Amino acid sequence: MLFKENGYDCVKLFVTQVAISLFGFALATACARLPILVLLTSFLAIAFYLVMIYTTTWNIGYKNHNKVEHGEKDIPLRGLWISMIANIPNFIVATLFTIGFPWKETATWAGNMCAVAKTITIITHGEYCGVLAEIKVGELPIRDFWWAYFLIIIPALVVTAVAYQMGLKDIKIIKAKKKQ
Repeated sequence: MLFKENGYDCVKLFVTQVAISLFGFALATACARLPILVLLTSFLAIAFYLVMIYTTTWNIGYKNHNKVEHGEKDIPLRGLWISMIANIPNFIVATLFTIGFPWKETATWAGNMCAVAKTITIITHGEYCGVLAEIKVGELPIRDFWWAYFLIIIPALVVTAVAYQMGLKDIKIIKAKKKQ
């Protein structure tokens, strides 16, 4: 039922993610010689991505605002569920990397699985390229840790859950002036 009603919205969120991903990857590539600039542009691309999915999900919540006001029941945490569905490809990639992670140095199949997962992550989460490459744990960038692939999904889940609720309640962060 949720996917039937919000399938288009789920696909729209994923397409937005990929579009912003290409933008973020292009920024990271353009700034590759200066690590601090790569990190800065990555944070800006992430912020832009979160704003884009916020506005998309806020509008979804607002569309349901009148229905809920007139007594229809809404699915609890609908915004979060929509985001979970939109992020299924990301969860699959993170899971594949996690499966291969323990053996990536010793087994060819695991190393290949991790390499493919990293490549897909660049395509679907290019806005995180700078963060994954420049933030390190010890000597290793966080892109070499399995948990990083799950971590980069969390901001989208939180933002969409909050945005949907704000749209549902018609709460705006910025009040626009009415045209006269």
